[in-house]
Amino acid sequence: MEKLASFLIRPFRSEYSDDELGPKLFLMNENIYERQDFLVLNKKNQNLSCSMWYPKVKQEENYLAVIFCHGNCGNKLNVFEVLELLLQNNIIVISFDFSG
Repeated sequence: MEKLASFLIRPFRSEYSDDELGPKLFLMNENIYERQDFLVLNKKNQNLSCSMWYPKVKQEENYLAVIFCHGNCGNKLNVFEVLELLLQNNIIVISFDFSG
């Protein structure tokens, strides 16, 4: 029972390749978007893997941004469930992996 509880509370880290994030530049609804990957150092001195999607050509003066936080068993790839909808509404999207 303890192993089951541990799996639910602290599941294994998801592993994926950068290829699963898609191309760095892509066309969607006649607009070009870009993905930028970067690292953020947290208070525990751990690197958090982050990605940001935004329009390549600036269309507006100011943009809204959404920071997508995945669930307990997820990773930053879960952002693809809402990415297209947000980008189509001129919202910059940032997704990251929690340190676990």
